[in-house]
Amino acid sequence: MVCPNRLFALDSVKPTEIRPYTGLSSAVRDVLEAIGATPYLSNRPIGVWAETRVNQTRGEKKFNYRFDFILNPVDRLSHASFADHWFANEASVSTGFARLSESADGYVPTRVPGWPIIVEVMTASTSGSNQANNTGIKPAFYNAWDASMGETPLLSIAPGPNARQVWGRMVSQLIAKSEAGEHWGGKTVWLMQDLLLTHLTETTQISRSKAVTDVPRPLPLKAANIVSYKFGKDPPEGATREIVLDRFIGDDIPSMFDELDEPTMHGILHAPFLPDPAILGLKLLQGQSQMPSLKMIILP
Repeated sequence: MVCPNRLFALDSVKPTEIRPYTGLSSAVRDVLEAIGATPYLSNRPIGVWAETRVNQTRGEKKFNYRFDFILNPVDRLSHASFADHWFANEASVSTGFARLSESADGYVPTRVPGWPIIVEVMTASTSGSNQANNTGIKPAFYNAWDASMGETPLLSIAPGPNARQVWGRMVSQLIAKSEAGEHWGGKTVWLMQDLLLTHLTETTQISRSKAVTDVPRPLPLKAANIVSYKFGKDPPEGATREIVLDRFIGDDIPSMFDELDEPTMHGILHAPFLPDPAILGLKLLQGQSQMPSLKMIILP
């Protein structure tokens, strides 16, 4: 099992931390380089918004999703330039600018072709355990500890990955969030452990994954993308086992917003509608207030 923070973690204890690209961990840089989300490729600093909820209501329909990470170039723009870039109401923009946190150093999100890049992190949770049969996280941990100390451990089977449950959570979001990312001009990347991708390829029509060694870098992202990780080779004694890129799937999403005589059951997977770019731009601007979701600005 892999903790999500081992797959990808871009957070800061400061309101908004400005950090050089070289100051990031090698694991995070590997992800950013693989998905083409570096400040060098955008020729601008990159803003990192975490746990950002975008919501809008149109009639009886509601778009309401929380995004793990939204990566988007930032620049020092005037009110008018920001409104022009995002097709936003200038009065709303002025309100957002008035509340900007000083820690952002004047940077605001700007629109660049191919962005934003949305990153969703999916890792398999554990299946249920049976304490009577000694099959749980706690006994498995203690038995492993006893074994490492040279004692004779009790036989214990640790819970396995609950891939079915995680896939159930993921499928309810994958298409809708990826549609939104494409509508805003960008792409969505789903990071996951190899065990979860294996479950998907065995139980669904997804079966065209490619080893990352067979794909150029940065990866040729499309509207919806899956990038999986696996454990690396056994490390030297005392070292931490590395997590390495494994496989890649990139695909377009058939539109459900064309004129149809009758809606189909597939519509349950799609967004009810797609918010305009102005909604995203203002939400990111709002995320630079005194309680910011803008966690980091990555400088070249």
